[in-house]
Amino acid sequence: ASEAATKAASPSTKRATALTAAERREASMQAELYSIIVATEHVESAFVRGAVSNEDYERSCKQLLAQFQTLRSALKEKVPDVRLWARENGLSCPLAEERLLGTGVTAT
Repeated sequence: ASEAATKAASPSTKRATALTAAERREASMQAELYSIIVATEHVESAFVRGAVSNEDYERSCKQLLAQFQTLRSALKEKVPDVRLWARENGLSCPLAEERLLGTGVTAT
């Protein structure tokens, strides 16, 4: 096959849609939100299993809670319902949702 035919068939030759700076910033913040939720789920799960000390759990959880609150404020217009947003993005993190959206404090 010719080089031109190979390039034409390659999916990498499709034009990418360029994002504005604001769109990149919003996508980045939503990626951070996703990461915080998943990380909180892992920390909570480890705590429930006894796989992490109370001190490590509390330190990690407090940091994630603070990051979540800051990000939630920044995204309140674009993501007014974090639970719905999580479902729409394929997340099922009940422990994280309870900690971040329910109690809002560490379990220790």
